[in-house]
Amino acid sequence: MNAADFRTLRDAFHALIELAPDARETHLAHLATQDRELHEAVRGLLVNLAETDLQAPESGGAAPPVQIGPYRLQQLLGSGGMGEVYLAERVDGGFEQRVALKLVRHGGLSRQLTRRFLRERQILARLDHPNIARLLDGGFTPAGQPWLAMDYVAGATIAVYARQHQLGLDARVALVARVAAAVAYAQRNLVVHRDIKPANILVGSDGEPKLLDFGIAKLLDDSSDEQTRTGLRAMTTRYAAPEQIAGERTTTATDVYALGLLLFELVSGCSPYAAADAGSGDWASAIMREPPRSLLQVCKVDYAPRQRHRLGGGLERIVQKALAKPPALRYAGAAALADDLDDWLAQRPLRSGIGGAREQTRQLLARYRWPLIVAAATMLALGAGAVVALRQARAAAEQARIARAHLEAMLGVLGAANPQYYAGRDPHASEFLRTAAETLQRERADDPALLQRALSEIGHGLINLGKPHEAEQVLRAAAVQLERDNSATAAGKLGTYKLLAAVQDEPAFRDGLRATAERIAALAADVDVAVAVDALGGVAGSLGKLGEFEQASRLFARGDALLAQAGNLRPGAVENYWRQRGWTALRVFELDRARSSLLQALAQIEAAPQAFSAMRRAEAELLLAETLLAQSDAAAAQPHLAAAQVVYYAEFPAGHRERAVFDLQNSYLLLLQGNVAAAQATLAAATQVLDQTPVAGKDALMRDWLLADLAAQRGDCAAAKTNLASAAQRLATLQPALPRDRALLAAAAGRVAAACGAQR
Repeated sequence: MNAADFRTLRDAFHALIELAPDARETHLAHLATQDRELHEAVRGLLVNLAETDLQAPESGGAAPPVQIGPYRLQQLLGSGGMGEVYLAERVDGGFEQRVALKLVRHGGLSRQLTRRFLRERQILARLDHPNIARLLDGGFTPAGQPWLAMDYVAGATIAVYARQHQLGLDARVALVARVAAAVAYAQRNLVVHRDIKPANILVGSDGEPKLLDFGIAKLLDDSSDEQTRTGLRAMTTRYAAPEQIAGERTTTATDVYALGLLLFELVSGCSPYAAADAGSGDWASAIMREPPRSLLQVCKVDYAPRQRHRLGGGLERIVQKALAKPPALRYAGAAALADDLDDWLAQRPLRSGIGGAREQTRQLLARYRWPLIVAAATMLALGAGAVVALRQARAAAEQARIARAHLEAMLGVLGAANPQYYAGRDPHASEFLRTAAETLQRERADDPALLQRALSEIGHGLINLGKPHEAEQVLRAAAVQLERDNSATAAGKLGTYKLLAAVQDEPAFRDGLRATAERIAALAADVDVAVAVDALGGVAGSLGKLGEFEQASRLFARGDALLAQAGNLRPGAVENYWRQRGWTALRVFELDRARSSLLQALAQIEAAPQAFSAMRRAEAELLLAETLLAQSDAAAAQPHLAAAQVVYYAEFPAGHRERAVFDLQNSYLLLLQGNVAAAQATLAAATQVLDQTPVAGKDALMRDWLLADLAAQRGDCAAAKTNLASAAQRLATLQPALPRDRALLAAAAGRVAAACGAQR
């Protein structure tokens, strides 16, 4: 018998004895239909099997020690090939800490196993990643048993978590992408895991997966001859790569295979191998000989039709590449797989290039839907104009010319979607719109009607893409063309100027905003009341953000007069007006006016809730809560802040900057309620997130004076004064420093003085 035949026999025998005795005959019958010679050899081994040989060594009745190192054992969490894992609690050090403590069972201390256990400690000590369970401590018991203490993850396995939370397709793929990123990190540290499976991935209450058990991981730089000879074949056959089953060398591609298998099962709810999934249990044979099935065809998870459609295409190609039998045909490492999963989730072309140019072009067009929507909307609008023009002979030729010009410009932009055009870099959607704007201004400078219409649409698209600076430049150009275009209406001009004002709310655009406000004020006299009120409120709000309160006040006065004369107006326009009025009053620290105006805005939302998104309402609730907190009315602020928190926490996960900024208000509320400990904890968590990203403006100022206020309340007057000085310095450089900012800092300084003065 050669080595390959022996490996086949060994794996078939191991697969058999893992089954219950009454299930073995069924398995043997199935094996006989596939390979009669192998069936006879396995049956011969089974005849000589003593069932007691399959039982684990007795521990001699010895119970584990009550305490190991500084940890007291609480309960058994599970056991495996190496030993038991206990939930344990630290009993020294002056702080609470719960850990998962792994202990080799009695009778398991062979030299090889001990070396393997110690290697796990060495490996885990090298790995520090948010999705890998950290090694916290380790050592030997008085009896000589090695032990490790690791992060305790209170959660469910990844498969159970996905099922219990009824995760959609994207959420499941995102989980695997985070696990792949963790494996990539380990591989960069010259470690392969070699036993990635659902049981080794727990998902906590925060939705973050944790990769466990590097107990059989192999250091890529470990050239131990003995390790190469033995292979330490501790693995789970169902999740083993073909090279592991064959006893060949494992590499980073081995983990890629396991990640592909995990992705297939998590997304589809079944195995890629039909024979083993049907109940034969012969995983080794299936993995070595059977091609993986199609993800789309075998999926058992009940996805919505639109999600189910996405199972094919790019995701199918990713899975098939990860599950390739030859390691050389898989992704070179987990990082490449993680990149493709991130691209698939973002609907970008896959960086690996699988799928060919046609698929990449399709992905590009799917990804850059905003420019295409803008182009389609522009062409549709022009098409509608052309239909009308057909009824008016004198205008037909002109409308057709404008439509052709728009179409030619947009087709030129879409032509840049060829993947080869952007080889070597990741393009942004805004490039399409900027290219269109530049092309039109260069080639159609003599056509103001065409330019003002196209540039206004492009500027709007850039705003939707979160590119205000680029939008400001394009919309200013559109405004120039509007003034040249004799056919432009007052309402059309007001729409463009309103967009321009929305992106001129930064100090660099102060002079431009003043001019825009004057133009809006002039145009408002010639348009519908609802349109005028909406535009006046928007530009006045932008002026208020820059501290231009006098000009803003004049525009609000006109808006108030129009509202008093008008009947029923569109709820969205009226709500926006009162929101901007309240926001501006808060900035100037006219708190009674701000409170009244923001209650008016919420009343509009209450009257027509279907017209507003949940986030729109949450923003209004938050603004009102900020105003009430500024009035030190914690009781009134609490329900509004709680209502906003539900939406903000659902929209922004833990660790997101927007959630941290929101929690500054939570800290302020707790401070005013006298709950200093809770306020301190909330602020500390928010500060930890904010310190990881650049923070400027009122958010950084509020963080500093809150730190000072809380330090004073807990008696640390030195820290309070230091943070207060930092806040004062930040206020001096704030552009602009609004009355609200000065007043809130002054109030905090007063509380610090009172607290520290009382202590003296």
